[in-house]
Amino acid sequence: MQRKLYRALAVLVILLIGIVLFVGFLPLGRATASALLLLPEFFPGAPARPLAWVTPAPVKSIVQLTYAGGASTADLYAPSTPGKHGAVIIFLGVAQAGRDDPRVVRLGEGLARVGLETMVPESQDLLNSKVDPSEIDEVVAAFQYLANRPEVDPTRIGIGGFCIGASLGLVAAEDPRINQQVALVNSFTGYDDLETYILSILTHSIVAYPPDPSSPRLPWEPAPNATLVLADHLISLDQSPDEAKLLRAAAHDPTAPRPDPAKLTATGRTIWSLLTTRDLAEAQRLLGELPPAAHAALLRLSPDTHLDQLHAKVFIMHDHEDATVPYVESRRLATQLPPSQVEYDEFELFNHVDPTASVSPLVFVRDTARLAGHMIQIISLLQVSG
Repeated sequence: MQRKLYRALAVLVILLIGIVLFVGFLPLGRATASALLLLPEFFPGAPARPLAWVTPAPVKSIVQLTYAGGASTADLYAPSTPGKHGAVIIFLGVAQAGRDDPRVVRLGEGLARVGLETMVPESQDLLNSKVDPSEIDEVVAAFQYLANRPEVDPTRIGIGGFCIGASLGLVAAEDPRINQQVALVNSFTGYDDLETYILSILTHSIVAYPPDPSSPRLPWEPAPNATLVLADHLISLDQSPDEAKLLRAAAHDPTAPRPDPAKLTATGRTIWSLLTTRDLAEAQRLLGELPPAAHAALLRLSPDTHLDQLHAKVFIMHDHEDATVPYVESRRLATQLPPSQVEYDEFELFNHVDPTASVSPLVFVRDTARLAGHMIQIISLLQVSG
């Protein structure tokens, strides 16, 4: 299957070159050509990178972002061509891969090669599985930094995110400081509501969407990493460092000593009970017992809290078999937005955010075409003409 995939990729690259030469003469030709040339950058092991043959290498620099919640480091990929450029923020969120990951570098370089100044912020808290509302300030700071650069067209700045980073990017796009300026948001396997996402992980089940009264919840097996990230996030709410250390050790290592509920604080007991139940009613009750600040954070970190403040065009993509964030989160998000504001697609080609699933050639071509369709629209909205 892998060999067939590479053959398909090789044929695709050859077709891309021919198509690019043709579409350059059509309306939206530049955006279409850019998207098709960019497409191989998404695929690990692609046999060729035609974008590198026809565009100059971008200029990479390191930027320090400061904001109310703290500070972070970001990589900035700037096009080598003169003139005004559109821009995009790529927000990775909670991930094992950082901004130096080859997949991230390829994407940053590729976007810059098609004329988009690309910023990839990296939060140490998110790398450590700590999700805090201050990350929204980080995305806002990145947006404002790009908007103030003289070579960037401030009307053509978008936000793209993966997994939790996608949802944080959506929340940032709702923020009154920038919500009138954001041109678009691309959400790749994000969640709609953090509480429903947490309940999905805890109970190993999802709410059927569209709603199905005969079967309101469906089985769903979360990936081990999703469970650990949730555990780390909940444990970060414990104000006792020693207790948090004990809970984290038990959550990460089945052979570690189990906490004695009688010796835990009230918050610690609630967190440990949450991590050890799969009962929906019990999980909902325990979430209700978390400190008020934790509830406020759940609302602040959920895109559906202020969707009326989201004015950007929204592109939503999700792996239908995603074991990290269930696809129903994106389905529900898409239906809450006006049809003219949203583009939505589900894929079989991806393993969460990597296009590495074993699929038939027909599915490969179908999903690649869908991905290309999204990229053409995104680039046409961000790319400065001329």
